[in-house]
Amino acid sequence: MAGKQEKTPEERRATREKQNANLITPQELNARKTPEERREQARKAGIASGEARRRRKTAKEIYETLLNKEASAGLRSGLGLEEGATNYEVMLAQMMIQGQQGNVKAATFVRDTAGDMPTTKVQADVGMTDADRALLAKVGARLGHDTDSENEPEDAE
Repeated sequence: MAGKQEKTPEERRATREKQNANLITPQELNARKTPEERREQARKAGIASGEARRRRKTAKEIYETLLNKEASAGLRSGLGLEEGATNYEVMLAQMMIQGQQGNVKAATFVRDTAGDMPTTKVQADVGMTDADRALLAKVGARLGHDTDSENEPEDAE
């Protein structure tokens, strides 16, 4: 690296501007094309985008495919799973074994997946008590409202 000097930021900027001088923006490029050319190019881009989207699978689709494949005999051995068991079934059996061996997260997963998840019960009483009604009557009286007549149906007679 002897003999080669570092460029100053100004020199680097000038070099970059010189390199970019011949480039044109997408807007300038589109302005040079006819509407038919732009339409045709957009159509081709749309077709290519759709093909790429169809080829590209989501992680969910990939995992669904892998989990639904039949598990090899080596993976099934020792788990008590019959022939034809899927990778998903092997994975669940392995989680069960891990939970039995003391892995708390695996045990929690198995318990929750089996539908024995503990729930927090919240009891809410949304009805109005006599004390609530009395308080509303006091507030209404202060505001100058006749709370009893407002809460009664008009055809009470």
